Amino acid sequence: MTMAFSQIDVPTRSDKPRKDGITSLIDWGMPLGAQKDMLASTGHLIDMAKVGGCVARFMPRDLLCEKLAAYNELGISASPGGVFFELAFKQGNYEYFLEEARDVGFTSFEVSDTLLDLTPAEKIEAIKAASAAGFKTISEVGKKSDEMDDSSILADIELSLNYADFVILEANEFFENGNIREALIDTVSDRYDQSRLLWELPVSVLPGSSRAIKEKVSHWLVSRFGTRVNLANVEAEEIYFSEGVRSGAGGDTSFELGAYRLAGFPASP
Repeated sequence: MTMAFSQIDVPTRSDKPRKDGITSLIDWGMPLGAQKDMLASTGHLIDMAKVGGCVARFMPRDLLCEKLAAYNELGISASPGGVFFELAFKQGNYEYFLEEARDVGFTSFEVSDTLLDLTPAEKIEAIKAASAAGFKTISEVGKKSDEMDDSSILADIELSLNYADFVILEANEFFENGNIREALIDTVSDRYDQSRLLWELPVSVLPGSSRAIKEKVSHWLVSRFGTRVNLANVEAEEIYFSEGVRSGAGGDTSFELGAYRLAGFPASP
């Protein structure tokens, strides 16, 4: 793919399928026409997608199938929202949920207990069932309300990495109201393979969050982990912005190996 302004140096990014530097899109039921335009423009930058919350429940089945087929055609692995899994699990509909998710075209599956209190055994069995059904599995760690203690978070990450392909880290646990739990994040990064961790960005629809907080967290994560950090909850209109942040070309000079710093700009104060 030929890019515009190709002589302007920015850090090199690997092509799809990527093993790190993953960008996971959050899709809140984007209309098919808007999705088609978005994928034509930014599909080369998107690796995964999540149809957020319980949105898939409110979409006409044919439309959902068409949406997922468009993602699959570009090698974008799509999953239903973790809280949708929690609803189905609580109702006793998990087996049906897996079957229907596979039939409509989802290729990834997220197991979360952000609202539920799953036992470790229940979480393991849910992940194993999704894997046996043919899905790429994602285990979410963290709660949407209240704060888990560090040892509980680390134990859940450890358990999840033993059974799931990826672990997604709930933004509320690590970046609540823009407050970054740096010591915990350092421990996580020291212990675990970053290529299997998806750092969830705060979304502005949640209480205490905003676009400014999300931008702050994005810059901090890239400055801390570099271009190859995996970012989740990226909105459709943020894909190019996110790529600029990854490359240290997003108007911030805190990333030592970013485009501005490599060009000789001083570090941000």
